[in-house]
Parts: sequence; C-alpha cells; structure tokens
Amino acid sequence: MAEEASKKFYQKWWFWLIVAIVVLAVIGSVISGGTSSENQSKDNPSTDVGEQPEQRYHIGDTVSSGNMYVRINNVTETGNIGYLYETEYVFLIINLRVENRGNS
Repeated sequence: MAEEASKKFYQKWWFWLIVAIVVLAVIGSVISGGTSSENQSKDNPSTDVGEQPEQRYHIGDTVSSGNMYVRINNVTETGNIGYLYETEYVFLIINLRVENRGNS
C-alpha cells in the first residue's frame, strides 16, 4: 500500500487509460472531419447565411437559370427494366424539355 501511495499520478494505470481515451477521441475527430455540429451544417445548406429558402416547382412549371429553361412534362414510376425484367426497385422516368435561349 505504501508503494501505491508514493506513486505519482502519471505513474498510475488509470491516468494512462484516460490519456489513451482522449488521444483516440482526438484522432477520431480529425479523421471524421470535425465535430458533429460542423458536419450537420455542411449537410444542411439552408443554414448558410444569405441562403434563400427552397422553392418547390410542379410538373409543367418552367424553371430558368440564365438562358437555360427546363420544363418537366411528365413523371412516371416503373419497376421494369425494358419490357421483360421486373425489379424490386422503383424507377422514375422523367420527360423534360430543355431550351437554350442564349447564343451558344
């Protein structure tokens, strides 16, 4: 008992266990790219300063970006690939029109 009482705190096993846990936590944080709150703000772009709220469009609406105009004419769901092969997945077939009203 007298030997344990005379040991300095950095010579105790529990001190090195705490140091190892802290080092592993720091390494894990560096590998994952930061804290979880930073990752959430990267995944959610609507939290950026000056960001406009998301605008929703419907089938038949024409959306422009500069000289490009896009209109979705029709959306169809299917589980088939081709005519014969049916899958467990659902695919969306989107019929759209794209116009370039610019010079190039």
